[in-house]
Amino acid sequence: MTAVLGVHGIKQQQAGRSVLLKTWKPALRDGIEFAVGRERRKELKLKLDLAFYGDLFLAGEHQPLRKGEMGVDQLTRSEEEGVYFEEVEAGLADQLGDAQPMKGFRELPPALARLFSWLDRSLGAGSAALFVGELRQVRRYQLDDEFAGRVRARVLELLDGVDVVVAHSLGTVVALETLVLNGGVSRLVTLGSPLALASVQRHLRVDRTRSPAGVWTNLYDPSDAVACAGGLSGWWPGVSDVLVDNGSDPHSVVGYLVKRATGQAVTGVATQE
Repeated sequence: MTAVLGVHGIKQQQAGRSVLLKTWKPALRDGIEFAVGRERRKELKLKLDLAFYGDLFLAGEHQPLRKGEMGVDQLTRSEEEGVYFEEVEAGLADQLGDAQPMKGFRELPPALARLFSWLDRSLGAGSAALFVGELRQVRRYQLDDEFAGRVRARVLELLDGVDVVVAHSLGTVVALETLVLNGGVSRLVTLGSPLALASVQRHLRVDRTRSPAGVWTNLYDPSDAVACAGGLSGWWPGVSDVLVDNGSDPHSVVGYLVKRATGQAVTGVATQE
């Protein structure tokens, strides 16, 4: 039996563990079937559980953007948050180049206008909203030690006996810290991770030289706003980056889980051609 633990991403505060498992289980099953074939998939004995922490974000001011909150006065909710996103923009300077502010963002401070305009122009309309929602929860996790401890405890209570951790989005930051602080696993699979962002790395509580897993595979869609800083192999030694195409929903956890590369990384079994 191979025990697999999922760690979810943002905007799950209105869901729950059982609800998310109904999505994760069939999607991962398909990814494994694509990787090893239907008959081999049936022979493999994998048990999937999921560490749920979304409810911890229910405190009002820390919720991500809701539909209709994309006005310029809602992009940042405090001066401190504005400074945080300016730090993010500085870390992406090479990618942004000479990006010019788009209509709708021009009333923002120059750094934010440039960042959000680049996201929507390069990765599609709505990418800035997704990015803000993601990084708002990442910021809460990274800057609030007590809160982060409660999140990691949700993972830690299910970690005993786990062979593979599959983490998505903000969950990749949570998984990295939990595994480095409490002992690694055989395999770690990260999906749509913001860990390549310099601003995220700056606030990590762990040393990058410590490995969270024996084998670490990172999948990202180049159109995924959350993974806009790219792969992780340039930052963590031994990480295997895999580029995928998730279609019209680049950050979708289903899009990532059903990939052949995900099935191969989870099982450690060579992909069938």
